[in-house]
Amino acid sequence: MKNEPSVVLIGIEVDVINGVPSYQWITKNEIPIEREPFPYQKSKFNDETVEPLCEGLYKIITELSHQGFVHSNDDIGLFVNVSNAIWPDIERYVEALEKGKKAVRPHMTISFENSLPTAQAAIQLGLNGPSTTFADYCGKMYGIGLAHNTLVDRLAGLMLVAEIYRAPETDYENFTGRITIAALTNACRLQNYQPLFEIRNWESENEHDEHLSFSEWIHHCVESNKGQGVSRLT
Repeated sequence: MKNEPSVVLIGIEVDVINGVPSYQWITKNEIPIEREPFPYQKSKFNDETVEPLCEGLYKIITELSHQGFVHSNDDIGLFVNVSNAIWPDIERYVEALEKGKKAVRPHMTISFENSLPTAQAAIQLGLNGPSTTFADYCGKMYGIGLAHNTLVDRLAGLMLVAEIYRAPETDYENFTGRITIAALTNACRLQNYQPLFEIRNWESENEHDEHLSFSEWIHHCVESNKGQGVSRLT
């Protein structure tokens, strides 16, 4: 599988204003040519982000299920980007959890699910599959691009990758921001499914696009793959 290109099946953006979410599917035909500057910063995790995160994840899983791509017993991996999406920051976050500096709920297994949003979302959605732990390991060794690619190619038939952004003025009770989620898999599993776009030479491309967030990178790749067909969502 590792020689096969990875693909982004579908994506979704969850815009949340004072705790009220709205959703927009990311497809080739729905990406504007020019996007407005994104005003939010990467979010540090808080409880109020879990509900819209889980709702977005559930919508993607449900859509892929309706299209016959995933089934109830499939392993689905999950990677949720926290803090500033810089691996040393994530490492410090994990160390803080291990030292008990954050509120860790008894039902979470921090030794495996070492990020709180990943753990809570996986528990609430009943996901079974690899999570942030392996991405941390690969990210520190090889860089974030290879970490994503390794997760897709070696560990999970399907990976859900999410980023959480927070509006600077938001409070801690009514979240305002955006959550971007993409479903990644390996091309050899596609059969007749038409993906959003293929990830070709992720590692080398990532070297030139380190300034892009994952959300921006998705839109960049969609624009560079214009003209290809896309399955319309039902």
